[in-house]
Amino acid sequence: GGGLARAPHVAPALVALGVRAVLAESFAPGAAHELVEAGIVPLALATAAAARECAAGDEIEIADLPDALEPGRSIGARNLTRGRALPLKSALTPAERALLRAGGRVAQAAAKVAGSAGA
Repeated sequence: GGGLARAPHVAPALVALGVRAVLAESFAPGAAHELVEAGIVPLALATAAAARECAAGDEIEIADLPDALEPGRSIGARNLTRGRALPLKSALTPAERALLRAGGRVAQAAAKVAGSAGA
């Protein structure tokens, strides 16, 4: 166990690879937040059947991010490899949604510095 909490270099490495979202059956405590800090959207597969419908290497299309992360909105996703709808869910806090909109902690800080430099 431990996941991202024990390997803090994982989320930045995913960013460097261009990963924008991570799908999982569940996240270890703190792991989803580490992804958010890096600007990566953590999404959970909504059902056990959805988990069985995915395999490593499948191409997944997620519509309307980050707008779909708002409370009460469904997250539309499709497994393009298998041609099936893929139900996802998110348990993000309002602060985490705002951080994702900013692109993660580094992008948020850079925007603040750029904003104060132009003032």
